[in-house]
Amino acid sequence: MELITSSETLDFLSKSCPRAWVKRMLLWMIFRNEIDAYFLEARSIARTRVFAILLDALKVDAFGPKKDELIREQFSTEMAERLIAANEIDELEDFVEEWEKCEEPQQVSCGYFVYATRTSWEEGTVQATILADDARDERLFWDTDSLLHSEFAHADFDVTLKGLCFEREKIEMLQPNIELPLPTGEHQAERPRLGRPRTWDWESATTHLLTVAQTPDGLPTGPGAQAQIERLVADWFMISTGNTPAASQVRQHVTKILRVLKKPKSS
Repeated sequence: MELITSSETLDFLSKSCPRAWVKRMLLWMIFRNEIDAYFLEARSIARTRVFAILLDALKVDAFGPKKDELIREQFSTEMAERLIAANEIDELEDFVEEWEKCEEPQQVSCGYFVYATRTSWEEGTVQATILADDARDERLFWDTDSLLHSEFAHADFDVTLKGLCFEREKIEMLQPNIELPLPTGEHQAERPRLGRPRTWDWESATTHLLTVAQTPDGLPTGPGAQAQIERLVADWFMISTGNTPAASQVRQHVTKILRVLKKPKSS
């Protein structure tokens, strides 16, 4: 399936209507899921206050005498040291996800356009700031969206997307009386093509961790335990598939698993 850039899309559709109208139409069609938006590059950063992280993870012990000890038990070594060194009102950033041109174009949900702080259709870029509550809006974002998953429970996200593209065939259908020129020569090789989306077998990875938990040594415990468990998951993916998810994705799923394991059983 061939993709064309947002700039080419504008040039093609504006042959019969104003560019401003084309932009509005494309935005509405993305929102209505009538066309899919793909990007060649993306970067997401999560932001939250230290006190919010501590309250979520430690509850009533967040500011008690054993705070540092509990922080080291709950978080990876790197994150624990950052939290201990920071003031409670400080804002921490967490790198969430990134993909580059060398990877396959990725489809994104319409919420990035809804919460965009800057959109350039000519450049094919979108910058969006998405607050924690908005990131949970299932009408606008997919629940599997890796750009909005963070170790922070209540994080705001700054997302930058580059290389906006659309499916060539769907754009051609919007103006059937005008032919969209085919790429030639060196431009053909440079044109992005839609490949199979990245998927990771998290269920099997979780099963692997449960298997390790049943061994005599069990899962790692104590300071730095989460980082060791994350390595177990990353190593399992590398052995099983020859590749690994982003470290932020591994951290996100391990954090969820550990929260379930540590959750007190109700009587």
